[in-house]
Amino acid sequence: MDSVSDRSGRIGFAPFVLDAAEARLYRGADIIRLRGKSLSVLEYLAQRPGQLVTKDELLTALWPETYVSEAALAGCVRELRHALGDSRGQPRFIETVYGRGYRFIAGIEPSVSGRQPAAEGSAEQIHRESPATSHDMVGRTTELGQLQMWLRKAAAGRRQLGFIAGDAGIGKTSLVNAFIESVSRGESPPLVAVGQCIEQYGPGEPFLPLLDALARLSRHAANDGVGATVHRCVPRWLLSRPGEATEAPPAGAAERAIRLLVEAIEAVAADHLLILLVEDLHWSDPSTLDVLSRLAQRPDPARLLVIGTYRPVDAILRQHPLRIVERELRARRQSTQLTLGPLSENAVIDWLERLGPNPPTSLGEWLYLRTDGHPLFLSALLEELTSDGRVKCDGRVWTVSSGFAEAGVPQSVRLMIDEHIDRLPTDDQQLLEAASAVGVQFSAAVVAAALGREIVQVEERCSGLARRGQFLSAGPPIDWPDGTIAGGYAFLHALYQNVLYERLPPARRQQLHARIAQRLQRGYGAYAEDCAVELAVHFELGRDAVNAIRNRERAAHRCNRRGAHREAAASVRRALELVESLPDSRDRAQQSLWLSLMLATALIPTEGYADPEVQTIFQRCCRLAEQLGERPQLFAALSGLATCYLARGELSAAAPVGDQLLHLAKAMPVPLFAVLAHAGVGWRFCCEGNFGDALEHLLYATAVYAEGVPRETINIDPGTLAITALCLALLPLGRLDEARARMAAEIARCRKSARPIDRVSVLASSALLHGNLGEAAIAEAQAAESLALAVENGLRAPPIAAAVHACATAMRDGCDAALGNLADRLAEYRAAGFGTYLSAILLLAADAHGRAGRIEAALALVTQAVEHVESTGERWCEAELYRLRGELLATQHRGGGAKSGGKRQDQRREAERCIARALDVARRQGAKLWELRATVSLARLRHEQGRTVEARALLEPIGTFLPQAQNSADVRAAQVLLERWR
Repeated sequence: MDSVSDRSGRIGFAPFVLDAAEARLYRGADIIRLRGKSLSVLEYLAQRPGQLVTKDELLTALWPETYVSEAALAGCVRELRHALGDSRGQPRFIETVYGRGYRFIAGIEPSVSGRQPAAEGSAEQIHRESPATSHDMVGRTTELGQLQMWLRKAAAGRRQLGFIAGDAGIGKTSLVNAFIESVSRGESPPLVAVGQCIEQYGPGEPFLPLLDALARLSRHAANDGVGATVHRCVPRWLLSRPGEATEAPPAGAAERAIRLLVEAIEAVAADHLLILLVEDLHWSDPSTLDVLSRLAQRPDPARLLVIGTYRPVDAILRQHPLRIVERELRARRQSTQLTLGPLSENAVIDWLERLGPNPPTSLGEWLYLRTDGHPLFLSALLEELTSDGRVKCDGRVWTVSSGFAEAGVPQSVRLMIDEHIDRLPTDDQQLLEAASAVGVQFSAAVVAAALGREIVQVEERCSGLARRGQFLSAGPPIDWPDGTIAGGYAFLHALYQNVLYERLPPARRQQLHARIAQRLQRGYGAYAEDCAVELAVHFELGRDAVNAIRNRERAAHRCNRRGAHREAAASVRRALELVESLPDSRDRAQQSLWLSLMLATALIPTEGYADPEVQTIFQRCCRLAEQLGERPQLFAALSGLATCYLARGELSAAAPVGDQLLHLAKAMPVPLFAVLAHAGVGWRFCCEGNFGDALEHLLYATAVYAEGVPRETINIDPGTLAITALCLALLPLGRLDEARARMAAEIARCRKSARPIDRVSVLASSALLHGNLGEAAIAEAQAAESLALAVENGLRAPPIAAAVHACATAMRDGCDAALGNLADRLAEYRAAGFGTYLSAILLLAADAHGRAGRIEAALALVTQAVEHVESTGERWCEAELYRLRGELLATQHRGGGAKSGGKRQDQRREAERCIARALDVARRQGAKLWELRATVSLARLRHEQGRTVEARALLEPIGTFLPQAQNSADVRAAQVLLERWR
């Protein structure tokens, strides 16, 4: 193949240049010493980038006349990896193809023709490696080259998501800042959007770093076009500035928010090369991770580089979902990770050389030994040595006292930072301590309020510290809705903020948080919900539980409106914990009741009604509401509890609760209450096989709903609940066309809704309907759509949809894999606590096994279903269960499943008894569809016994069975048999 080297024989792959003619490998101005054979291996591989080079090819090409073992080749590769700073587990240059050979995977620079190694200290070297003023960039040339490679791929339209992992103080932010500074020098620099995850906000504020990044980018004076793009793609309810009136967010907005943010970011990237940096992802909310994951997984080209920094240890200790997201994306090769470790001893000496030439070797060795190469420790320790005069450097000459090594290195960075703080003037110490109570980032206005000083005075001191590079950096001004504008600042490192905060005595800490909370509340006024989580934290730490609870509740409302139900639940849980700290009173009990109802509402979309915790919460709410005499709250709690019982198949427990609901709905003539009460009772009657009473309640509920009921007052739309239950009641009654039409209309209505939970629910119910109509293909498609929608919107996947999907798939393909998957889904259904329509699911599963010829397995499933019917009273498809058992036994009889003639006769008689019982149950319930099917099954038995006249007589009145569904598959099948037997 053609060589990729230029005419001078040089091959460039950042940050290295291989000079084949001179047999040298350069890193900047440094020569990397390698053995001759190792250089030859590197040259051979680098000339074939991306190509698999087998071990045999390498051995033949590089040792043509000599026999050597593969161990010699492996030794060369090990030496190369050590020299390049590469690793076998996460290769950046040489990838091992196990059992075959190697592949060179680094990006080759288009041309290095005529390039000489950069002179030490030259502008070219500084530009290519790192800023000379950034000592943290020493020893990070390889990592900087990795970021530059990511950017080159992004510039070519290959979207990139890269994680930078490392401990606190290891230099993640410095590396990214140096990278951004270097790429910003070009003629067409990329746009850079920066978002910061904040520890105190944690998972309570969805999308915060992304919204902040887009808001800053759109407000930048030079980015007018970008601002227009962002505001065109993202509605004001999602991207809002403090003090601006915004439209109300739509209900169930989780997936919409994710989609809009992804589209906004990609719209910006369509016009500009974009770097999106999100720092400290170990503090991020789950919703932000959802957006980053979606960006990484999209297959379309995009000039987009997303960089996320995080601390692995913090993510592990917090059990943060980032660990799972990062691992899954990397496994699918949709992201890359760059892990920063300590600096090497050579890098420490290089750092000292940038401060001044020819530093004493003993100083570099001692610094490395004492700090293990940790950048933050190095910086602080050398500053300590220079401040007390033990080490001096004027940029040209080093002066080191003989006793410099006697200066004890602090036991921890905390002690080191403490010493730096103590050297500051008292006013600066107090200012920084107050700022530490605000957080890593802060406004001078809130610090001024905490200290009782003028904003201008605080700004002057903060700006002075930032100019001197002490503890703080200056950021853009921060404005509040009340018109206050003040300088924005941030601690240079989170460790500074942590140590300063821990220095505060408890009473002082409480006082500062109380003042901060009060000032923020005044500053935001009517827009306090925009910073509700921050306010809640400060009020709580300021020992103002009442206001902390109020703001946790505000934050939960905000999260629920955005569809961020996990964050909403976390906020409500904390509010409930705070309520317990209040004195026992009626107000406390009312707050506990209200917040408990909020918690259940937030849990249902992700956990489901069958979740034991949800049921326990509703039970507690019922007790509290009864004690307080709060009838509306009692109705809400009872309605939720009844739905829990029904979802779990506990019909006997649901009955008295339903009666209470009917009584309360009559006493409080609210349309919503009437719909919920009658829909719940109708659902129970339907499950019990009392189809006449079910129809009465469900038709009433749908009629009231049609007159107009608010859709967003509860978790699941009451109309959807009533209509789906009605359709499942119409099915056994034989009103098939009406059931299909009503279900189709409800699906169409829900597709227009902004509430994904309604679409998920109605599709799952429709799949069950069509599965029992024998329309497996429709059932499979609708169940699949329901499951996909649930995953897409962060909702709990309905177990009933998963089970119906598995049943339909097994009916279509009765292979071992399909039946095994069906068994897994049935186990999941039971494990999730769901009991509603379990007998119907087992019926479909038994039918699938019967079609696959697994008669014994099918009979076992029917037995389980009958046991469920007897234990719970769920008799919706009781007749069908006995009919299918009879059919299966008849199949065994026909196939000679029993060895003796006597046993075969027993099978036939048992089959007849089962079908006769099916007929009896169906007639008692008025279930015309089930009666028709049982009649057809009995007619087949009579025909097989030679009693064709009786068989025909059974089918003669077929037209009276389903007068409203003469074109149904069941009627047509009966008509075919009747014609065949005439």
